[in-house]
Amino acid sequence: MPTHLTVQITDTAFPKTFIIPVTKRVTFGRSDIDYPSFKPDIDLVGCNAIRNGISRQHAALDVQSNGDCVLIDLGSSNGTAVNGIALEPHTPMQIKDGDKLVLGRLQITIFFD
Repeated sequence: MPTHLTVQITDTAFPKTFIIPVTKRVTFGRSDIDYPSFKPDIDLVGCNAIRNGISRQHAALDVQSNGDCVLIDLGSSNGTAVNGIALEPHTPMQIKDGDKLVLGRLQITIFFD
């Protein structure tokens, strides 16, 4: 089972890398001052989130009991894809080290360690 998740965003004017501990669920999205009660684990607001089509609650990475990791689109407005394959909302897709994700229009590479 991975212990840390590295998320690299390189297709913006301000590339970012997030390194966070892997818990049972890691959420991707954007914070919003109008909704202070929700804060995603990976807050993409600094990556031109609105322009890139990132929903407040966009996607989640879930760690399964066997250690596999799956990505789930949380009903986002602009969709999620893994290695070019669009996810159906609320339908998990297994992901692995080095996979390319697209949340809205934001390209992300994901690594586990």
